Amino acid sequence: MSNIYNNSVVSFYNHLFYDLA
Repeated sequence: MSNIYNNSVVSFYNHLFYDLA
């Protein structure tokens, strides 16, 4: 369960950084 949560957070920040770039 922790792995799924971590993956979700990484994906969220990934989209944020890509949007800023």
